[in-house]
Amino acid sequence: QVIARATEPISSPVALACGGCEHNAAEWWEAAMRAVRKVTSDTHRVDLLTLSGQMQSLVLADADGNILRPALLYSDVRASQEAAEIEQKVGAKFLVEQTANWKGAASLLPKLLWLQRNERGVLDRAKHLLLGSHDFLFHKLTGRAMTDPTNASTTGMLSAAADKLAWCTTLLTTVGLPDTICGKLPALAVGDDSIAAITETAATELGIPQLSGCRVCHGA
Repeated sequence: QVIARATEPISSPVALACGGCEHNAAEWWEAAMRAVRKVTSDTHRVDLLTLSGQMQSLVLADADGNILRPALLYSDVRASQEAAEIEQKVGAKFLVEQTANWKGAASLLPKLLWLQRNERGVLDRAKHLLLGSHDFLFHKLTGRAMTDPTNASTTGMLSAAADKLAWCTTLLTTVGLPDTICGKLPALAVGDDSIAAITETAATELGIPQLSGCRVCHGA
């Protein structure tokens, strides 16, 4: 039984002449808060929130979840030169074998290399590299940086060769990214490990203090 539902609009992404496509991730949080407020009632207890959202995007955030620049969306292909260089360096076949999902300039690996070259200061300041809207919202709600295997598999950075979930860290450093990048990637989580509690800070910002401690499932 559907007790309540709500939708909230956001602005259109910004297309750039360089092939970039960006969006202000702060809008995602503002829209999510408005929607949650609309469907939350004092007469119904919320046991669990689940998240789903746009994947294969890149949000640079500080430790508190504040965004440092507009999000680079899945359709952002400004890093075409970096993608070509990566393919030349390690080979397109190798990339497919290692990650099972190489999409050239649309992949996150060349986008990170572009940021390293063109916005290094912002990349250095980032505490977390969040890989989509639900990664970002999950961090805002719980303070934890994590992603699910489905989202991770779209990035071109998840290892297809490992016998367990793992980022292909050697690939990142091979193409010229610093070791510190690996530490900024979200944790990979499934099942119970993908659930965390809403922080008191987030519940206060939502204006619904009773949601503090409510469980959030990262989803896909």
